[in-house]
Amino acid sequence: MTFLKAATGLFLLPLAFLATPQASANNLTGLTISGNFTSNPADTVVTTQFAPSTVVGPGVEFTGSFYFFTFQETINISVDFGPNDLTIVFTSPDDLAAFSSFKEIAGLHFSGLPSSFTGYDTLNYTCNPALGPLCDPGSVSGLSTENFSPGTLTLSFTKIVAGDTYVFGSPLTAPAIPEPSTFALLGTGMLGVAGGLRRRFAPRA
Repeated sequence: MTFLKAATGLFLLPLAFLATPQASANNLTGLTISGNFTSNPADTVVTTQFAPSTVVGPGVEFTGSFYFFTFQETINISVDFGPNDLTIVFTSPDDLAAFSSFKEIAGLHFSGLPSSFTGYDTLNYTCNPALGPLCDPGSVSGLSTENFSPGTLTLSFTKIVAGDTYVFGSPLTAPAIPEPSTFALLGTGMLGVAGGLRRRFAPRA
């Protein structure tokens, strides 16, 4: 009977994994992310590249800038990875600095994300309020492509205006992590089976 109870408990163990609350699997905090960016036009040059890598935590993880010789304008980029979102802001010391009409002005590339990363599901775009009625997110946004592969993310921008803010949000997908109580239940079940087997097959006096 003892063996039967232990075996039954072990059989029901998978249900415990389903019923037990799992640790959050969509938190990027503590991950080491590598980043770099490129600027394509011939008269645009990267003046400050991103740091090669950084650990996701409070505040901005990456900053960089590039310079557009034709209009003598500078664009600064800040990248802030949150637990499960991403905020990118373009600013400039030049009034209404704007680059457009290129196949790709800036490409931002990141790696070190979870292998199960499938991109961000939502985008909240805010353009430069100084544009007034021309600030139409549907036509002003310069994000052209969002490409991802396991652990990597690439964003391409064809139009950039100082003051642009992009906030990407998504519940990242990753394998659930069992909580300690679940491991304890597993251990109890295994000990019960072992004890039952020992009694069943022990030599009789």
